[in-house]
Amino acid sequence: MSVFRYKAKKSTGDVVEGTLTAADETDVIDKLVKQNLFAVEVEICDSLERIIPARHIRSEKVFTSIFQKLSRKKISRKEVLVFTRKLATLSRAKIELLTSLKILYGQMDNPAFKQVILKVCALIEEGDSFSQALGRFEGVFSSLFVSIVKAGEVSGTMDAALTQIIYFMQTRENLKNKVLRALIYPAILLCVGVMSIFVIMNFVIPKLKDIFEGLGSNLPLITKVILRISDFSTKNWLSAFFVLAAVSVIIFYKGSKVFSGYFKWLMERLPVISRLLKNQELANFAMALHLLISSGVTPLQSLEIAGLSVGDARMRRKLKEAAEKIKNGQAMYESMAVVKSFPDFFIKMIAIGEESGRLGEVLNEIADSYVQEIESDTAVIASVLEPLFILALGVVLGGIVIAMLLPIFQITQFIQ
Repeated sequence: MSVFRYKAKKSTGDVVEGTLTAADETDVIDKLVKQNLFAVEVEICDSLERIIPARHIRSEKVFTSIFQKLSRKKISRKEVLVFTRKLATLSRAKIELLTSLKILYGQMDNPAFKQVILKVCALIEEGDSFSQALGRFEGVFSSLFVSIVKAGEVSGTMDAALTQIIYFMQTRENLKNKVLRALIYPAILLCVGVMSIFVIMNFVIPKLKDIFEGLGSNLPLITKVILRISDFSTKNWLSAFFVLAAVSVIIFYKGSKVFSGYFKWLMERLPVISRLLKNQELANFAMALHLLISSGVTPLQSLEIAGLSVGDARMRRKLKEAAEKIKNGQAMYESMAVVKSFPDFFIKMIAIGEESGRLGEVLNEIADSYVQEIESDTAVIASVLEPLFILALGVVLGGIVIAMLLPIFQITQFIQ
């Protein structure tokens, strides 16, 4: 426990100062919130009675715990969605923004998110708008999020802006969950099958090996192959496990971008999956563009911001080129024609939307059509993968069983 000196504001705006004994800076802030105080400055007192800013203490402890770095909890999209929902509810209840943020601060479980909310409150107190404060945390709040909030501030419709953001985030989350749910059962089948094969090869077959040794070279070819694989697996499975674990750690912490690039390259060449990934990109882009244009953001800014939500690097580059052409006076559909990733249907629908003055509505219809295609492709993938995995596992396990039964039939015939 350490002694901290703090400066805080009351709800009336009065500034108070004092000291508190707490475990760390976050603990001090929590205690102040319980006293209906908003922390402006928190400092720690050392044994020499000097005041040392807590941020300097933290910077000196950067290398103290590798485990803490690896286990540090990040802010997920789901947490941002929950935060936005609660903020929209408080906004509809006509509760003042800073008060709403302080309420949400007290409800957050993630310490990293609590710190972000605290800093957003401090920036607003210093004179920043809500959108400006959010814009300082690009890793948490996307450019799309910030732009919609800014549009809501300008038009005085913050409730509607937050509702639009929630709709976009929820739709994208639901789309991702549908794909994951469709792949769960095939993934379970694959894991069970691999574990079954592992147990048979490393624990069952070695016990039968002595029975077959007497036959020598008279063993069927398939049995010899299975016995050699089993022998190799029995001797090396532990080393293989550690190598696999090490590679997984390297991929997760160091090489995720490199390996994800190769994985994406492979997925883009599989028939149905490549179409699914492309449609997902198009749906996300169309939803983002619709949301921005409907919020009153200019088409040029909308295209630039929506382009940031695209995962394909080549498409992002082409969208930047399209934005430059819009600056030079071209229509949106003409400038987007340079992006080869967009099908003719997409470009023609945007042209119709521009000519009719219903671009926002048309983009929403485009997004809905791609969402329907994604759901259809997901159902196809799930229906194909399940029997395919069952068939593949049946062939492998059946081959192993046949390889073990053939020598037994030979022994039986020899005895007769």
